Amino acid sequence: MTVLWKDAKPKIDELLQAAANGEQIVIQLEDGKTVEFMARTKSDVKRRNAFGSAKGWFEVTDSFFEPLEDFAEYSR
Repeated sequence: MTVLWKDAKPKIDELLQAAANGEQIVIQLEDGKTVEFMARTKSDVKRRNAFGSAKGWFEVTDSFFEPLEDFAEYSR
């Protein structure tokens, strides 16, 4: 939705509600430039993974803990 600045002022509450519902709002300024915005809702925000949430996704084999050949000269 594109709205001229002078038309957007009296219905800013309506425009913000439309943005909160996922609609992209474009406000055209007097000099011809535009300002675009879309609200982010809580469902758009990624949640951080909880500790242990990747359990069972991968396996660490015993070979992971074996010394690397490239570093043999540095080990005692």
